[in-house]
Amino acid sequence: NNRRTYNYGVEEATLTDMGIDRTAAKYKAADGTIDDKAVAADVAVKFHSTLQSKIPNWDKLPTEVYDAVFSLTWNAGRTAFKGYSLGTNLNKIATSKDTEAVKKAAYAAELKKNLLDVVGAKTKDASGNSLKRVQLGLANRRGRDYNLAAEALGVDKLTHYKVSRVLNEAEKDIGSKVEYFTAGSDTAVRTVTLKRTVLEKERAKSGTKTPIG
Repeated sequence: NNRRTYNYGVEEATLTDMGIDRTAAKYKAADGTIDDKAVAADVAVKFHSTLQSKIPNWDKLPTEVYDAVFSLTWNAGRTAFKGYSLGTNLNKIATSKDTEAVKKAAYAAELKKNLLDVVGAKTKDASGNSLKRVQLGLANRRGRDYNLAAEALGVDKLTHYKVSRVLNEAEKDIGSKVEYFTAGSDTAVRTVTLKRTVLEKERAKSGTKTPIG
């Protein structure tokens, strides 16, 4: 996505957003090398604070649900996560008086609806112009995020995803479709239709049912 990324998946843009200076003395060893693990630990603390702001009752979530949402936040960024309804909705479920069985079903439904559709990202074309595109790798990652909680919630894990181009009559890209599947089924359990088009360099690989991994 043309973003500089350091060890542990920490993006330079994330550090800038959080006001963390990776080259600060506290992150440097005696030989001058940077301890990226320590940097990532501080980033994680700030991501946790972001989750708390949207999910005040985060400690009432099943651990696996929290892990799925944390993974999303780490990948999408805290600014993006603040705009999602996912956190607010999960907090409502956590504080409801429903039975645990009902809550588990609600958590699973919410993750399926408002986590699996986060498959777009900003990128740049060859001229440096900013673009918003759907990326196959993000669909794969969302499937993995969902699977972090699936077993604990008593629902089937996702095994495959498919990202397809949506074309108009002139064969011009006007959107995209993302589908998620469980084992042994060609019927999608979740279909997301978007106005964003598939990333240009990935279009040749689109339309193929691909294992999540």
